[in-house]
Amino acid sequence: MKDEARREVKVGLTVFIGILIFVFVIMWAKNFSIDSEHQTVVVKFPTVSGLHEKDAVSVNGMDKGFVENIKVDGNGVLVTLNLNRDVILQKDATFSIVMLDLMGGKKIEISSGASAEKLDFNEVQTGKFLGDFSTAMAMFTNVEEDLIDIIRETKQITVSLNDFINKDNLSEELTKTLDNVNSTLRSVKNVLEENRADINLLVSNSAEMSDSIKTFWIKNNSDLTELIRSSSHSVRSADSLIGKIDALITQTKAEKNNAGKLLYDTKLFDQIKAALEQLNELTKIVNKQLKNEGLNVKTHIF
Repeated sequence: MKDEARREVKVGLTVFIGILIFVFVIMWAKNFSIDSEHQTVVVKFPTVSGLHEKDAVSVNGMDKGFVENIKVDGNGVLVTLNLNRDVILQKDATFSIVMLDLMGGKKIEISSGASAEKLDFNEVQTGKFLGDFSTAMAMFTNVEEDLIDIIRETKQITVSLNDFINKDNLSEELTKTLDNVNSTLRSVKNVLEENRADINLLVSNSAEMSDSIKTFWIKNNSDLTELIRSSSHSVRSADSLIGKIDALITQTKAEKNNAGKLLYDTKLFDQIKAALEQLNELTKIVNKQLKNEGLNVKTHIF
């Protein structure tokens, strides 16, 4: 009886341990933990491109959690990340979906950031998809037609260039042109060698002239400055004089001064004209009398 009871206890204990091991394996495979020391953050991505729940989440390259939930939200996807309690993220932390391997596996890489302000885990963060091999192939497919056109045009250009180079007499003409260029360069070289002394003298004279001008300027700097200042003063004085003359002419035309009244007074002009005519008549009479009898003077004495 006792042996049978022992066997039942052993069987029950074995079954219980097996159940515990089975539950532990399931929890390990599902990233489930009975420890409540974890934290979650929600990140919105434009696309997840093959990311699945329970995929790994790493912080600065270290595994620190897993993807807990994925759901579509409008034009994006909300991904809930389950992170270890010891993970500390700053406000400028970045969330990226990266390629895990060439087979298409994905994971989320988090850069913890360097800001002094902590990240608010209650706010929805914004993530980005860095692309993978399939994305690169899709982009290549989009530009495949353009690449084919470019290759075709490049081939046509190469054929045209080859035909142009192999054209009759082109090689001879290119050779003649190069010979002419070479001959011209030799002629220039000969001219420079023949006139090297004159060129050196010209350069030397230019340097001496520059030194002379510099010395002249240093010696006469103050006098030239004073001359320029005096010229500027003379110009200002001339401008002032011209302004005064212009004002005088304006006042004269407007009859605002004696000269203007004298020149533009028609009554006075008529009187002066009459006086001049009388004077002219008197002069004629006097000349006539002087030529004949002499000057006759008739007076009335009261």
